[in-house]
Amino acid sequence: MNARKPIHILLVEDNPGDARLVVEAFREAEVESCLHWVTDVDAAFLKLEQQAHTASVRTDVVILDLHLPRKDGRRFLADLRSQSQFDSLAVAVMTTSAIEDDRQCVRSFANTSFHTKPMQWSHWVSWAGQIAESCASLRDLGSVVGVGESHRLAG
Repeated sequence: MNARKPIHILLVEDNPGDARLVVEAFREAEVESCLHWVTDVDAAFLKLEQQAHTASVRTDVVILDLHLPRKDGRRFLADLRSQSQFDSLAVAVMTTSAIEDDRQCVRSFANTSFHTKPMQWSHWVSWAGQIAESCASLRDLGSVVGVGESHRLAG
């Protein structure tokens, strides 16, 4: 991924340990990325809406925990897809849930993928690489839309 632009990630995750796993997985996968982390749906929408009205860098993917406090990931997806400016923004749901209803709910939203949080570190790293490649492919096609403020990961 060295020749490509960094991917821009908005991570919506309330658990600091899981957020750290995501950051470290992208780092170990040697994915050049810029990541902004928020802990709830309201903060995620605030970031996306603020950036929609500026000339800032666009988010390539939202990585979303499904089980969040106050408003959960399902609600976020429904609200996000109801706004035309975000209807094609790529979302990767990353959850501990293996419930089929959760999987079906997520699959009902366009440009949204469902991933169960891995148990093995090597699977986290592999997942990060897959997300990066998907984002790069979509960006090359010019089909990713969305915005988000970000900062470069150290290392």
